[in-house]
Amino acid sequence: MNERAVPEQRPVSVADLEALLFVVDRPLNRRETAKLLDIDRAQLDGLLTELKKSLAGRGITLITHEDEIQLASGPAQARAVLRSEEHTSELQSHLNLVCRL
Repeated sequence: MNERAVPEQRPVSVADLEALLFVVDRPLNRRETAKLLDIDRAQLDGLLTELKKSLAGRGITLITHEDEIQLASGPAQARAVLRSEEHTSELQSHLNLVCRL
Protein backbone atom coordinates (compact mmCIF):
# COMPACT_ATOMS: atom_id res chain seq x y z
CA MET A 1 0.00 0.00 0.00
CA ASN A 2 1.47 3.31 -1.08
CA GLU A 3 -0.25 5.94 1.07
CA ARG A 4 1.12 9.37 1.73
CA ALA A 5 1.84 10.16 5.33
CA VAL A 6 -0.25 13.03 6.67
CA PRO A 7 2.05 15.71 8.10
CA GLU A 8 1.71 16.36 11.80
CA GLN A 9 -0.35 19.47 12.59
CA ARG A 10 1.78 22.32 13.89
CA PRO A 11 1.46 26.09 14.01
CA VAL A 12 2.03 27.89 10.71
CA SER A 13 5.47 29.47 10.62
CA VAL A 14 7.19 32.26 8.73
CA ALA A 15 9.02 29.51 6.82
CA ASP A 16 5.65 28.11 5.68
CA LEU A 17 4.62 31.52 4.36
CA GLU A 18 7.98 32.02 2.66
CA ALA A 19 7.80 28.60 1.00
CA LEU A 20 4.28 29.26 -0.27
CA LEU A 21 5.20 32.63 -1.75
CA PHE A 22 8.37 31.14 -3.24
CA VAL A 23 6.60 28.44 -5.24
CA VAL A 24 3.66 30.51 -6.46
CA ASP A 25 4.32 32.17 -9.82
CA ARG A 26 2.06 35.15 -9.26
CA PRO A 27 1.09 37.61 -6.54
CA LEU A 28 -1.38 36.26 -3.99
CA ASN A 29 -3.98 38.35 -2.27
CA ARG A 30 -4.10 38.26 1.51
CA ARG A 31 -7.41 36.41 1.64
CA GLU A 32 -6.25 33.50 -0.51
CA THR A 33 -2.89 33.34 1.28
CA ALA A 34 -4.60 33.08 4.66
CA LYS A 35 -6.93 30.43 3.26
CA LEU A 36 -4.05 28.38 1.82
CA LEU A 37 -2.23 28.51 5.16
CA ASP A 38 -5.46 27.92 7.12
CA ILE A 39 -4.93 30.98 9.32
CA ASP A 40 -6.84 34.20 9.97
CA ARG A 41 -5.94 37.65 8.64
CA ALA A 42 -4.37 38.80 11.91
CA GLN A 43 -2.06 35.78 11.97
CA LEU A 44 -1.12 36.40 8.34
CA ASP A 45 -0.32 40.05 9.03
CA GLY A 46 1.97 38.98 11.89
CA LEU A 47 3.75 36.44 9.68
CA LEU A 48 4.16 39.02 6.90
CA THR A 49 5.78 41.44 9.35
CA GLU A 50 8.17 38.72 10.56
CA LEU A 51 8.98 37.66 7.00
CA LYS A 52 9.73 41.21 5.90
CA LYS A 53 12.13 41.61 8.86
CA SER A 54 13.84 38.28 8.18
CA LEU A 55 14.42 39.18 4.52
CA ALA A 56 16.05 42.55 5.31
CA GLY A 57 19.51 42.75 3.80
CA ARG A 58 19.06 39.61 1.70
CA GLY A 59 18.66 39.20 -2.05
CA ILE A 60 14.94 38.50 -1.78
CA THR A 61 12.30 41.01 -0.75
CA LEU A 62 8.62 40.89 0.11
CA ILE A 63 6.55 43.07 -2.16
CA THR A 64 3.17 44.24 -0.93
CA HIS A 65 0.95 46.24 -3.23
CA GLU A 66 -2.57 47.02 -2.09
CA ASP A 67 -3.90 43.57 -1.09
CA GLU A 68 -1.33 41.51 -3.00
CA ILE A 69 1.89 39.96 -1.72
CA GLN A 70 4.79 38.36 -3.56
CA LEU A 71 8.46 37.47 -3.15
CA ALA A 72 10.88 39.03 -5.62
CA SER A 73 14.57 39.70 -6.05
CA GLY A 74 15.70 42.82 -4.27
CA PRO A 75 16.32 46.04 -6.20
CA ALA A 76 20.02 45.95 -5.28
CA GLN A 77 20.32 42.55 -6.97
CA ALA A 78 18.98 43.74 -10.34
CA ARG A 79 22.45 43.94 -11.85
CA ALA A 80 23.34 40.38 -10.85
CA VAL A 81 20.01 39.07 -12.09
CA LEU A 82 20.38 40.88 -15.41
CA ARG A 83 23.78 39.31 -15.90
CA SER A 84 22.35 35.82 -15.69
CA GLU A 85 22.62 33.78 -18.85
CA GLU A 86 18.89 33.31 -19.27
CA HIS A 87 17.29 36.64 -20.17
CA THR A 88 13.58 36.27 -20.67
CA SER A 89 10.78 38.74 -21.06
CA GLU A 90 9.32 37.43 -17.80
CA LEU A 91 12.57 38.22 -15.98
CA GLN A 92 12.62 41.72 -17.44
CA SER A 93 8.98 42.29 -16.42
CA HIS A 94 9.80 41.16 -12.89
CA LEU A 95 12.76 43.54 -12.68
CA ASN A 96 10.70 46.41 -14.03
CA LEU A 97 8.14 45.83 -11.29
CA VAL A 98 10.82 45.75 -8.60
CA CYS A 99 12.55 48.87 -9.90
CA ARG A 100 9.29 50.84 -9.86
CA LEU A 101 8.74 50.13 -6.16
